[in-house]
Amino acid sequence: MLATVCFLQRNGRVLLQERAPGRRWAGRLNGPGGKVAAGESPDAAIVREVREETGLLLLDPTARGRLELRFGEPCHERMRVVVYAADQWTGRVRGSREGPLHWRSAARLPFDRLWPDMRYWLPLVLAGGMVEGICCFDASGDRLRSCALRVDWRS
Repeated sequence: MLATVCFLQRNGRVLLQERAPGRRWAGRLNGPGGKVAAGESPDAAIVREVREETGLLLLDPTARGRLELRFGEPCHERMRVVVYAADQWTGRVRGSREGPLHWRSAARLPFDRLWPDMRYWLPLVLAGGMVEGICCFDASGDRLRSCALRVDWRS
């Protein structure tokens, strides 16, 4: 499966979405995003997904890398994710059935509620860097078992 995620930033804050109750990974925070539809490009998918989940129309989503997330023992379930960042959009933030939205300080990210691998790469992405890698989790996604990342810091 190919998916997208976007980290929207403004005034030192980042918009995070809390996964709705009853959904897989409920309560976990992440950037808005979702699956890339058949025949759709990741760039088009992130604009569509952010619009559906936040009400915002992205004007400048910038691809910041790709991750392969693997789950289970052994890591048989796989999800490829294109990571985006954006700082320009139109519209007003509104929630959706995907879960409530929260503006959080980029300097004090709630790593205990984010994916376990994000502590290693999200601050770099928010600062303009790039990330690529493979991260392996237990079946629940709660425990990071291994992570091989390549980061490029562009200041």
